[in-house]
Amino acid sequence: MRIGIPEEYSQSVLPQVLAAFSERHPAVEVTIKCGYSAQQIAALDRNELDLAVVFDWHQETTGEVLCIDPTVWVTSGLHNLHLRNPVPIAVYDPSIWCTEFAIRSLEQHGIRYRVAFSCETSSGLKMAVSSGLAIAALSRSNIPPECRALTEADGFPLVDSSRVVLRRRALRSSEAIDELVDMIRTGFMPLRHRSADL
Repeated sequence: MRIGIPEEYSQSVLPQVLAAFSERHPAVEVTIKCGYSAQQIAALDRNELDLAVVFDWHQETTGEVLCIDPTVWVTSGLHNLHLRNPVPIAVYDPSIWCTEFAIRSLEQHGIRYRVAFSCETSSGLKMAVSSGLAIAALSRSNIPPECRALTEADGFPLVDSSRVVLRRRALRSSEAIDELVDMIRTGFMPLRHRSADL
């Protein structure tokens, strides 16, 4: 069974789900591909994956919506970098999403910025925020310890309201896949309830 997951949930929701599945189905070989949503969708379309958990910020992706996980600007609680002008930001590089959503949200609100850190992973962005190098746009569920979301009260807008979607490869089903889908759905339930409370 081949599964695509975003890095944002590779340390939180999905390890417990995949460990429980592996215990229940020790004979099922599972292969994980951790990467960007665009990569996962393309791999699913090429029949290289059976399931993929992806972000859908344009609300165009088909599949089951697991939760809404808004993207917010995040700052270290110790460094207050959001008060600087221009504000130092950490961004994904290269990334159409950063240009279309994160950077555009700053520009639309007249917030001056400079790119102080670029990387290809959310763990890199979290490191930049935690160490006081920059602020970054992160999923609300992925805010590092001792960091906080910047709100409109701080002068920062919401970046997006991404849907987290579970997509399945057409014509590929089995009892094991169906059970894993149920387990993934259950694993995301706390985030679903949290997003309903927003």
